[in-house]
Order: sequence, then C-alpha cells, then structure tokens
Amino acid sequence: MAIIYSYPTVQPTSDDLILGTDINAEGKPTKNFTIQSIVDIVQGGAAGLGAVIKINPSAKDPATAANQSAIDFLNISGTGTASFGVLSDGTLQITGGNLTTTGNGIFNQITGTLQTAAQPNVTSLGTLTSLIVNTSVTGTAVVTTLSAPGDNLKIASTKAIVDYIGTKPNKETLAETLATGNVTGGTDIAVSANDDITFTHAS
Repeated sequence: MAIIYSYPTVQPTSDDLILGTDINAEGKPTKNFTIQSIVDIVQGGAAGLGAVIKINPSAKDPATAANQSAIDFLNISGTGTASFGVLSDGTLQITGGNLTTTGNGIFNQITGTLQTAAQPNVTSLGTLTSLIVNTSVTGTAVVTTLSAPGDNLKIASTKAIVDYIGTKPNKETLAETLATGNVTGGTDIAVSANDDITFTHAS
C-alpha cells in the first residue's frame, strides 16, 4: 500500500527553506537555502543580478562570460544607475523625470513642445512647412539697412526696404517705368501748370 503525503500550500516567507545542490562545493552536496538568500543573489551588485544573467562557459576564466539577454520586463525601477550600450526597439517613456545625456541624442521624430525659452544649440531646421514669428526677427542674416540690392540669401526688414526706396540715388526713368508696357490703358496723363510735354520728330 502506497503512502500518499499531502502538503498544504502556503504563502512563502523569507526564512522558508529551498532544497538545492551546491555545484561549486566538493562532491556537489545537497543543501538548504532560504528564500531570502535567493532574493539577495538577484538584487543586484557585482555578485547579484548582473552576474546571475551571465553565461559563464568557464568557471576558471570569468572574463570569458557572455552577457545573457533579458527580455519582457514589465517594470524596472530603482534609485541606482542603468547603463545601456544600445537601447532600441520600443517606446521609452519618462514620466515626472528628466532624460539627461552627456553624449549625442539622435531622434527620428520629436513631438510636443520644446519647453526651454531659448534654443541656442539648434543650428539647422531643415525645411519648414510653416513658421509663425510673433516678435522681431534678428540675426546676421537680417539686413536693417540697404545701400544697393543686397545678398538674396538675406532677409531685408520692411524699414530697410522703405528707406532704400526713399533714398534710391538713381531714379527710374519713364522708359524703365514703362518697361513692362507703354500703353496707357485709357488712363489720362495730367501735366502740372507751367510744365510742358515736348514731342520730337525725326528730321
């Protein structure tokens, strides 16, 4: 007749024992380990989780250990530091904190609002589909005075344009004014008193 033992299921505590084998001891003896001792191993540090998730092909040469991938974590939290050579394939969400880097950040797309009032390190914007400027535009590419038709790669202020037209040294001739067409279009030409219109003809 077989003897059947029934073991109740209980919530484990840190001082409960787990039966295991010490593979590093002579003869690989069977030992009891507490749950807390297992927790201590995987809590981090040089001998913690970082060492646990490594595959060590040679116990005599730990330098030959290869990193083991760890995937599908739901949450990772802590007050320490996490370092990554590459962080990819997914969404990085930072809520209520800051993303700080001493290196370069490369982003395919940035959405939202840049909160810093001044952005002195934005050196190129590429092609803008629209631009709204609510205050003045300044910079070395903005011309505030004109002495001649300027560099067409710069922006002339409205004041510079008005001032230039008002002080243009070489006034346009009537021929220049009518260069695009010399038909009056039915509009009268009024001549002031004491002014003449002289018509010339070939001899």
